[in-house]
Amino acid sequence: MSVLHRAWAGIGRQFASAVEAPPGAAKRWWLRLIVALGLAAFFIPIGRLRLIDGDEGYLLQAARLVSEGKRLYTDFFYPQMPFWEHVYGACFWLFGRGWYCARLLSSLIAVGTGLVILEILLRACRRKCWAAVGAAVYLITGLVGGWFTIAKPFGLTAFLLSLGVLLLEAAQTPLVVACGGLAFALAVECRLYVVVAFPCALLFLLRRHGISRRGLKFVAALAAGALAGALLLLPYVFRDWHNFAFGNWTYHSIREFGQTGFINNLPNKKNTLLSVFYLDGKGRLPGSLQFLGLTVAALVALLSPFSSRNRLTSYLWFALFLVSLVPSPTDPQYFCLLVPFLVVETVVAFASLRGWKAWPLLVVLAIPYVILGVRDLKRYVVTGEGVPGVLLKDRVARWSIPTILTVAQKIDAANQPMGASWWPGYFVTTRTPIISTLANDFGFRAAPRLSQKERRRIGIVTHDEVVGMMNQHMPHLFVEGNWASWPAAGYLPGKGYRLIDSFQNVKIWVAP
Repeated sequence: MSVLHRAWAGIGRQFASAVEAPPGAAKRWWLRLIVALGLAAFFIPIGRLRLIDGDEGYLLQAARLVSEGKRLYTDFFYPQMPFWEHVYGACFWLFGRGWYCARLLSSLIAVGTGLVILEILLRACRRKCWAAVGAAVYLITGLVGGWFTIAKPFGLTAFLLSLGVLLLEAAQTPLVVACGGLAFALAVECRLYVVVAFPCALLFLLRRHGISRRGLKFVAALAAGALAGALLLLPYVFRDWHNFAFGNWTYHSIREFGQTGFINNLPNKKNTLLSVFYLDGKGRLPGSLQFLGLTVAALVALLSPFSSRNRLTSYLWFALFLVSLVPSPTDPQYFCLLVPFLVVETVVAFASLRGWKAWPLLVVLAIPYVILGVRDLKRYVVTGEGVPGVLLKDRVARWSIPTILTVAQKIDAANQPMGASWWPGYFVTTRTPIISTLANDFGFRAAPRLSQKERRRIGIVTHDEVVGMMNQHMPHLFVEGNWASWPAAGYLPGKGYRLIDSFQNVKIWVAP
């Protein structure tokens, strides 16, 4: 065996021994297998049937471009951190571009998060029954099926944060702490504001080990893991710092009309809080009542004298709650990242009741919780009620995957070298590429605030510049459908474009 092989083998043995397994862990393989199969049997169909979220259009279009060798931020505008796109771009490169391929990956990641929750609870409660309850609560929570099974960064971010929690709470050596720090760093590279996980981890380690030699070694290991993850950002920082900073910071401070920073639009933040806590009288949703219940249970766990005073999950859900209010505008979907940690805290709260009191109460509350979860999931896969982008039942067909795939076939049937649309999701699976300046529809929000020189550098256009593209018949093909901009879309016939095909709400125009 070579020196390198011996070194890797030694690291593997050290890692395996460092994560101290709870008593009887070797006999729990059957529990893990049953939970994994149950989660997969639930999440995979949900992922296939869940109505399309509008943001998936630009996210999967970016994954396509990455899989084709294009560079984030430099070759096209991208307003998020890069790690998620490289994971899904790699999936497209390996298995081919596809909506169902991306949804399957998201569903499997959601299964992984459920298994991590199971492991956290096996350690926290030391009983298989409570760990199984946690996995079941996670499965039936509407925010999980609604947001972790689609092609958005929430699912991967939640998995990496949960994995980091498991590693840090189980760690007995600096190596495992460093791996936890790496998992947190990769989560930050999916969604920037979850950087609050690091001060939570620092507080957890210092409270567990104190200002001691061991404690400082663990803190240094956490920092080392974070720096190892940060190395993945260096290519973007050195290649195109301007566009990288714009996509991940500046854009989010100017994306809304009149916005001049992050801590503003307080009425929006107030309405979001009312919505997530089931206090919005206009449109109360079943998932919001579930979220309210989980939050109350998490607060009980936080204050209970029978539960541990130093739990990373309790720090993390509270910190994520605060930072979920920072983006402007704030959206209720951001709070789905709290769910894995609220579930852990909820189970800890019930387990801390001890004796016979916990189970009858759990059974009484489980029935309405399951009903709420089923009703909430029905919104995401059937009715579209309150689902961003869909909202109404008569729009369900236009936001379904089969409709988008049919439109993609019609685009390719037009046999044009390049196309354009106000929503890039139509081009995720086509042979026909989309023009790069329209690969991200969110560029329209910031474009009026920038000079022409800045727009060209970043790779975005205004609606007026799209009309200028029509004047030049560049590109020859335009798709008018979801999120089409008016009056710009209405100019197509007058600019010489001819309607060659239509389906649902989509019209395909081609210039002579």
